[in-house]
Order: sequence, then structure tokens, then C-alpha cells
Amino acid sequence: MGDVPPMTLPVSEHFGPVVQGEGPHTGRRVAFLRLGLCNLRCSWCDTPYTWDRTRYDVNAESPPMEWQAIALAIKELGCDTLVLSGGEPLIHQTNQDLRSLLSGLGMTIHVETNGTLKPERWLNTRVAHWSVSPKLANGSDPQHRRIRRVALDWFATAAREGRCVFKFVAVNPSDLAEVADLVNGHHIPASAVWIMPEGTDAVTLLDRARLLEPYVLAEGWNLTLRQQILLHGDRRLT
Repeated sequence: MGDVPPMTLPVSEHFGPVVQGEGPHTGRRVAFLRLGLCNLRCSWCDTPYTWDRTRYDVNAESPPMEWQAIALAIKELGCDTLVLSGGEPLIHQTNQDLRSLLSGLGMTIHVETNGTLKPERWLNTRVAHWSVSPKLANGSDPQHRRIRRVALDWFATAAREGRCVFKFVAVNPSDLAEVADLVNGHHIPASAVWIMPEGTDAVTLLDRARLLEPYVLAEGWNLTLRQQILLHGDRRLT
């Protein structure tokens, strides 16, 4: 996954204020911090520049920054809530710079993760909301890499406590059987399940959302669009 110099974090991008485009906090005014590197290789990933060395110079795309410089840049965005995303941000949870950053910002912290890594205690105490997106077979990664029972059970407990939601990327209704197996197997409450259609343009996104909607409602789940695609298209907001 590449080496990160000690006491730095690989920062792909930071931007804001923007509206959160997905899940239960859609429309909320937030800032984003996207860290580089990921432990999965989803075929439809919308941020491949954070990890795909076959197509990108990942080191150049996510240069190392010290936490003080990151904190200054984030504070200048003028938001109360920070969404920490990636890549996979929990790869960096043992990095002291991440701990110093999140402890020193004084902001509400939301984290977007693929659910393969269990959060350390210090990180859990700093995070107000977890958005967990376990990857389905449609992402092309083998199951043993994308589904980690211990981590998913931890997040399922957080979901039952009202601190976590599960967001599944679906291409067609046949994907929802796999979602149901995960939801039932990990005792995830239906109210915490969000289905998001895969798509990087408005037409595809809306077509798939319309196709998925009746199945999602029948299961008692929730449907989320990707508001950033509807507003800005498939472009980076930095």
C-alpha cells in the first residue's frame, strides 16, 4: 500500500464547505478530508487516485502532510463537521498524527469506512457517526478481503446504539440478496441500512435508484442517492 513518512498523513484532498451527498446526513454542511491508500480494489471505485498505482502516481496524488498543517487547512474551511474519508481512513488509525489531528480540531467527526477494520478505542471516542460501506461481490474483490466478521459485528453493535449506518452500493436488485444475508447475519437494524445505486452520472444514478426503490422499501431499508453527482457531476470538488 506504500510507505507514509512517520508523523505525517497522506492527504488526497480536503474541501468544503459542501453538502454531504449520501446517507442520513445528506444535505448537511460539512468539510471533507480524504486520506490516501486503501486495502480494497473496487472495480467501480470513484476515488481510484487514492490507491490505484497502475493508473495514478499515488504518492503525488496523496502527498504527506503534518497534522498541524492539515488542521489549519480544515479550520479555514469554516465548518462544524468533518467527514473523514478515503481510500480507507482506518488504515491510518495507529498513526499518531491522525490522533493528534482529530483530538485537536474541536469538530464533530464523521467517518466513512469500508468496514474491514475494527476501530481502536481512541478513535471510537472521537467519532460521532460511522458510515460503513461493506463491499458486495459487484466490486470484484474476493469475499475474504471485503467481508471481515469481527469488524462488521463491532459496527453492527454501534448501529444498534444509533451511532452507525451501513451503506451498500447496489447495481441492480439482485445485489440486494447479498445485502440481506449480511444484514441478517450481523443483526443490523433495518433502520440503519441504506442502499445507494452505483453511478457516476445523473441518468445512470436515477435509473438505478428507480429500479431499486420498490425492493428497498419492501425490505424496510432506506434509499440514498449521491447528491454530489446530481449537483456537480463526476468531478473532484477541490
